[in-house]
Amino acid sequence: MKRIKIGVLYGGKSPEHLVSIESGKAIFSSLSEEKFDKHRIYINEKGEWFFDERKGGIDEILSYGFDVVFIALHGPNGEDGSIQGLLEIYDVPYTGSDFYASSVAMDKEKTKLILKGLGIKTPKFISFYKNEVNVKRIEKEIGYPCVVKPSRLGSSVGVSIVEKEEEIEVLIKEAFKYSERVIVEEYVTGNYKEGKEIECAIIGNKNPVSLGIAEILPKRKFYDYTAKYTEGLTEFFIPARLSEKTYKKAEEIAVKVYKAVGCKGFARVDMFTRGKEIFVNEVNTIPGFTKVSMFPAIAEKKGISFSELVEKIIDLGIEEYREKKRIFENTIKFIREKKSNKTI
Repeated sequence: MKRIKIGVLYGGKSPEHLVSIESGKAIFSSLSEEKFDKHRIYINEKGEWFFDERKGGIDEILSYGFDVVFIALHGPNGEDGSIQGLLEIYDVPYTGSDFYASSVAMDKEKTKLILKGLGIKTPKFISFYKNEVNVKRIEKEIGYPCVVKPSRLGSSVGVSIVEKEEEIEVLIKEAFKYSERVIVEEYVTGNYKEGKEIECAIIGNKNPVSLGIAEILPKRKFYDYTAKYTEGLTEFFIPARLSEKTYKKAEEIAVKVYKAVGCKGFARVDMFTRGKEIFVNEVNTIPGFTKVSMFPAIAEKKGISFSELVEKIIDLGIEEYREKKRIFENTIKFIREKKSNKTI
């Protein structure tokens, strides 16, 4: 059987560079050499590309003839549609969502606007550019405590819980280090006394399904970068400790959001609960694949091993590439037929 020629793409010019390295290493190690002709594609923090530890040009690397590239980049320049668009230009199949869905999901404000249009609850929020920050508006419309976060970043980089007005300007300034736009939203969980933080793993293309829901209970003030990537700093409950009705409703909402954003392959939908209410926080189109990451942990609880999960995502990437190619070829055929008939 011919081995699948695959490149695992990781690193990148992003604040989430180190997390991406861990994800990339885990994915690469899980690939069977019997099934895969596997190669590392590493992008350092300067944006330089390396192919199996040898420095190379983008054109050289992406013209190698990959059957598929597994994108393990997190954050800007990897999860925001940039790399997806580049791979499409080179006609290279890849895993996960396309450039459009990736770009939308990466922008927390745009995602929230889609949610509002669907009638799905999301924490009450306002957003600002630097010259628009209005502390009085924050106090009136959101109140304290509240959450401050960059609009286009992940892994809780630049996220803070603001307890009182005296802290707000300093913490907004911190968030602006990582994004040109900042979101201030209500603190739904209330230090995890009023609500729960949950994450739903979704997999699939045309017919996505939930793999299950995990509940997050950090030992720190909230589920920040340190709590996410340090073993022992967060308690996880899989499945989440929800009533059967709430659990099912959360899964339905997550799948609905996945479809609305246009996700493909896999994604994680992050939510909060407060009483019987469910709030969608954000969509992560390339969730972490480290040894402490939630997506593979949820899949494992479902009976899907790490390597099986990786292979399923690869299969979905190839399937989606073939579907897009079919549509493109049919479109070209239609235009050529119309031209030959001189109708356009």
